[in-house]
Amino acid sequence: MKLHTKLAAILLALAPLLGTLVANAVGEEDIPFSTREWKTDFSKHCVPLDEILSGGPPQYGIPAVDNPKFVSLNDADEWIGDREAIMVLEHEGVARGYP
Repeated sequence: MKLHTKLAAILLALAPLLGTLVANAVGEEDIPFSTREWKTDFSKHCVPLDEILSGGPPQYGIPAVDNPKFVSLNDADEWIGDREAIMVLEHEGVARGYP
């Protein structure tokens, strides 16, 4: 058996042990954010963990718009600016604007 083949076999045999050692090197207390919902191996990273910032609300942090409340054009004129972009949708003769 050639030397590189033997080395490859040894590395493959040690891979599970090395993975455990590396995973244990980064503990939950070393991660500056909650990883409760994650299934990520944080031992593998190229960005320092303390430089990772929250991207906004957590998963399911923005409620679904299942029952939207619509307002009249006059009421909307109080809070929508004159130059604000509006998407208009007309369906079955009813037009609605969405900022």
